[in-house]
Amino acid sequence: MLSSLIYPKTLEYSSDGDHLPIEFFMLTIPLCKRIDLKLGYFSSNAIRTLAFGFAQFIYNGGTLRIITNHFLSYKDKVLLSDMEFNSEFNEDKWKFATENDLEGLAEILKNGDQHFFDCLRYLLKTHRLEIIPVKLKPNRLAHFKQGILDDGTNQVYFNGSCNFTYKGLIDNGESLSISRSWGETSEKLKILENISSIDKICKKEDTGFEYLVPDQIIEIINETGKDKQIDELIDDELNICERLSKHPKLKHAFEDYSIKFKSKVKEEKKKLKFPFPEGSRDYQKQAYNNWVNNGFKGIFAMATGTGKTITALNCVLNQYNQTGYYQTIILVPTNDLQRQWINEVEKFNVKDPIVVGINADWKNKLSRLTTNFQFGRKKSFVVISTYVSFARYTLQNFLKYFPKESILIADEAHNIASPKVLEVLPSTLFDKRIGLSATPKRIYDGEGTEAMNDFFNDTPPYAYSFTMEEAIAKGILCQYEYYPHLVELTTDELDEYMELQTTTYINSKVCTFNPQIDAYCN
Repeated sequence: MLSSLIYPKTLEYSSDGDHLPIEFFMLTIPLCKRIDLKLGYFSSNAIRTLAFGFAQFIYNGGTLRIITNHFLSYKDKVLLSDMEFNSEFNEDKWKFATENDLEGLAEILKNGDQHFFDCLRYLLKTHRLEIIPVKLKPNRLAHFKQGILDDGTNQVYFNGSCNFTYKGLIDNGESLSISRSWGETSEKLKILENISSIDKICKKEDTGFEYLVPDQIIEIINETGKDKQIDELIDDELNICERLSKHPKLKHAFEDYSIKFKSKVKEEKKKLKFPFPEGSRDYQKQAYNNWVNNGFKGIFAMATGTGKTITALNCVLNQYNQTGYYQTIILVPTNDLQRQWINEVEKFNVKDPIVVGINADWKNKLSRLTTNFQFGRKKSFVVISTYVSFARYTLQNFLKYFPKESILIADEAHNIASPKVLEVLPSTLFDKRIGLSATPKRIYDGEGTEAMNDFFNDTPPYAYSFTMEEAIAKGILCQYEYYPHLVELTTDELDEYMELQTTTYINSKVCTFNPQIDAYCN
């Protein structure tokens, strides 16, 4: 939290003093949930210098608003460091910037640091970035160098002469001062005043400004930034941190910072997480809430393609966020589906799932796991098994030691009511159960359907239903049309087809397989 940091007693940072402006940003940006920046101009070198904290800021769910001038006037060249425009002042480039308004800012943005653009693109993609290009009326520039950093509870306001360039933040004799929301009365008033001022500009209610369209800036960000996942941004940030630590003035601070950062990254990479930056969909959140309200039991009757797997794993993730560990058994009909689930759980950052019948050492892994349970140790795990293996003594002998609060996920849930599986259900201790199926009802087996419903403590329309019609209407699935192609079978082909149908039905009822099929399904 921002209030836990140690700030200079003078509340000032100076590039020729003991507390450098870059140190302020180095420590505060990674802690923030929201950042508001008012920049007189958008310096590519400032981006390069400040970029390292933004991946952590993004990881924390941060949102960013940037208020900046739409172009640079000719007089503004004196404010630029020698490093701008490739260390040489280019008159043609400068005139281009001043004559083309938003194109001018876009041209400067093109020279920015890659990592920061990658972060900006990520924020844009997740709808967490707002850019407000403005100019003061009439045709005057505002040389803002201000901002508010917010960790969700406390705020720090900064303001100063410090130009947001590499030299301004580290080398030149420039400074910035800060105010804290938990500080003196004057500090609190200053923060409230500036929060109000920034909100007024963002809402386009401040009549002292002309508001411009940010489309060209957004286009440059999308063109320049690479489409990366948060883990990639964190790794890039670690590399930037290493580079900054080589600067003589920053070496001591960054060495300590790097150690803590690496330790934090190592811990974060162990955590379960949702695989997509935008998070779970509203209907997946609703499914979780319905499941909880039904006593942590229920069937998700969801059309094919609507994300049953992710919806179920989102339930596991929500439970993990509450308890700090995950304990899940997943049942599927075939080995192919086992492999598909391996890919899905790994997207949620599950490490080393135990896959019964596919992992050569699955029995040894389960043996070690049950030993931990017998000693009362809490361990995270995901076990993926076929229904056939689940019904057998070997796996049942391990599962009897598993925690009752483990989550049982039954994919193609109608298989849970096959006779062999039904035999072991009474001994199934797991209190939390999720059934997944696009078609939960067992054909020609009313008793089996009822047994399935009883096991999941659910009845139609089930804990959560999402039909194909609803999914198409909400844009989750695309509209499609059927084009049937009728094929006529010969007498021999029809006889063979009926034999296969009969064999398949018998196998599904008694759950006994011939050696060839058994090898496939176990």
